[in-house]
Amino acid sequence: MNFIKSFFKPEGGWEGDSGFRLIFDKSSFISELVEGRDVLDCGCVGDRDEDLLVHELIRSKAGSCVGVDVNEGKIRGLKARGFDVLCQDVEKLDLKKKFDVVFAGELLEHLNDSGLFLEKAREHLKKDGRILLTTPNPYYLTMIFRNLLGIRVLVNPEHTCWFTPETLKTLLEKAGFTVEQTLYCQHKSRWWINWLVGFRKNLARTIIAVAKR
Repeated sequence: MNFIKSFFKPEGGWEGDSGFRLIFDKSSFISELVEGRDVLDCGCVGDRDEDLLVHELIRSKAGSCVGVDVNEGKIRGLKARGFDVLCQDVEKLDLKKKFDVVFAGELLEHLNDSGLFLEKAREHLKKDGRILLTTPNPYYLTMIFRNLLGIRVLVNPEHTCWFTPETLKTLLEKAGFTVEQTLYCQHKSRWWINWLVGFRKNLARTIIAVAKR
């Protein structure tokens, strides 16, 4: 069984005909892009424990890290723990500072105007700086199964939209970015789900995009 699991879950992922790579280690991918850099983490609090863990990962790898979020209570709590965080609406971002990397993990799908946020993010990037986005894949395998079986698809009530790699690329380009990478990420799932996603990577849980200013 372990052989089967390892065979269908290579650490490097796959490169397929669609041009979108599949990876299984989101933390390593993020770490490589933020290591030693000045990073702005937008939506750093999030609504899950995992979101704060990602912020702590970025903070541990980056040269410097500033977090922003609209949740005033949680921002106050993070400040008390020594985090460099600010309570700001990312659609009205104005920090008077530029960064090497702007990270927005599972944020776009919560916004009223994702295009406006991307324009603000671009204003806060240094020349040749990069934005790193992650967002749920609307065609994730579990979603497909629930639809096929007639089971209600559970959607976060705070979500305002869904993205595909193609629509995400279009949105980034309209905001003045040059997309460098778009890939799928599958993580924290049973081995048989990873096995199926290995054949159809567009069924992975997460979409990741990296774009240059």
